[in-house]
Amino acid sequence: VTLDRQGQFMYVNRASEQLLGRRAGELLGQAIDHGLSGRSQGRLRAELEGALQRNQHAEFEDYYPSLDKWLEIRAHPYAEGLAVYFRDVTARKQADEKIYRLAFFDPLTELPNRPLLIETLEAALDEVERSGQEGALMFIDLDHFKRVNDTHGHPRGDSVLQEFAARVQAEIREVDTLARYGGEEFAVVLPETAAAGAQNLAERICA
Repeated sequence: VTLDRQGQFMYVNRASEQLLGRRAGELLGQAIDHGLSGRSQGRLRAELEGALQRNQHAEFEDYYPSLDKWLEIRAHPYAEGLAVYFRDVTARKQADEKIYRLAFFDPLTELPNRPLLIETLEAALDEVERSGQEGALMFIDLDHFKRVNDTHGHPRGDSVLQEFAARVQAEIREVDTLARYGGEEFAVVLPETAAAGAQNLAERICA
């Protein structure tokens, strides 16, 4: 597409019509936000205005909820405004997210796994050193869990782990991190929490 210096559509080709889900006639004369709306409006405007002001090429990726797509956007200044090129990179972003989840999340409970727990704990320790505030780390082991698997089978045991994870998740704060450490072992990273706060949480979990 081409935009004038106010960010309004001057030309829209057929491929852009298909990607944006709008006819050119609906877009011409409208601000680019009319075709790309959602959380990324602010960044989109800033990137395009910056390209015009600096008279330099801009390239970035962002997610556009109105399209349910990740787009790579390249903007090239020219005399009348900007030539803007779109590329749908949703499939690549979804593949990257899948690889990330396989590497850092437990597939059964969908909780962070041990490698991500270690990263989270290192970040929490750095914050403790900077702020001087206390933090807590809680390890949880489910007693006699092997008996569940032996008497009811592994699918029922998996259900118990999922239910346990959901119940603990409901008891912790957004800033806390519950992770599956392995098997029937879990851990909770509790930033800005003294021993008494950890004990209170432990009692609620036991209950």
